[in-house]
Amino acid sequence: GGGENGYASATARRWHSDAAVKARVRQLDTPWVTETVGELERRTVGSRMSPYTCPSKTRNTRLAPSRESLERELLEGKSACMEPTTAFVGIDVSKKNLDVAVRPSGTELQVANDSEGHLAIVTLLRGLGPVLAVIEPTGGYETALVCALVEAEIPVAVVNARQIRDFAKSRGKLAKTDRIDAQMLACFAEANRPEPRAVPDEQTRQLESLVTRRRQLVDMRSMELARKQLAPKAVQPSIAMVIKVLTKQIEQADKGITKLIDSNTTWRAKDDLLESVKGVGRVVSASLLALLPELGALKRTEVAALVGVAPFNNDSGARRGRRSIWGGRAAVRSVLYMAAVAGRTHN
Repeated sequence: GGGENGYASATARRWHSDAAVKARVRQLDTPWVTETVGELERRTVGSRMSPYTCPSKTRNTRLAPSRESLERELLEGKSACMEPTTAFVGIDVSKKNLDVAVRPSGTELQVANDSEGHLAIVTLLRGLGPVLAVIEPTGGYETALVCALVEAEIPVAVVNARQIRDFAKSRGKLAKTDRIDAQMLACFAEANRPEPRAVPDEQTRQLESLVTRRRQLVDMRSMELARKQLAPKAVQPSIAMVIKVLTKQIEQADKGITKLIDSNTTWRAKDDLLESVKGVGRVVSASLLALLPELGALKRTEVAALVGVAPFNNDSGARRGRRSIWGGRAAVRSVLYMAAVAGRTHN
């Protein structure tokens, strides 16, 4: 099976030289054969077998291919099997180490999660030919490695960790170690072939870090404001001081975000377009620019699913279940929610 290329590769492994091919062709002088399909597949190498043919049935009139066509197919099969196949690589990332698993060769490697380890992985993958690497996000510990792979022009896909774990459970892998995770990442790459995504440039990563830091500061200030309402008088001055510092930090983050957006003509044009919508201000616009760079490059249904605001079906037979949203980028959804509330109130 496997189509013409797979058929040629399978036959090429049986003969390793032109002389052997020609000798095999000379053995097939009988133009008519009376054998089962299984015997035909073993002996009449050039014949075409349907994948739906029952092996137990007999074909009494099957014309063997000509010597020229059989010899040509076998020689082409030899060259086809010599072409490099794609290597599927899974890399499990932790704070200290990187565990690497390669399929179908079965190669495994563990290196430190530093520049030397990244260089070792790049060197290994460059020697494998066509490669597809899959990594799951680990809170930022994977960023430097992903950038190193992209700079080396090695295709890499960062896949949601929940997908990888569900995939491992579907294959009966209930145990979880770094080595097993790397193997499951490689298996996931081989089975699903995820599409490599472009890594944001340095300026986009700076904007993302500023937007993320601003959100963290806002969350901390919200917690301090909630504590202040019920706090005893003895600790209220301390809480008020912290709130003041956090407010100043948020203002500095806002200035840095504005300065960075204004320095980029493309971002400035997109920001003007986004802020023209009622309910969308600088915070929402900056969040979309930093956390949703795919906006404008994907279809509206695709980008809605990417954010996590597209309702998914829940049907079975005659039942029509309630649609609900699932997954996506929670940070983008939170700012979009506030924008929707403001837009609904004022428009």
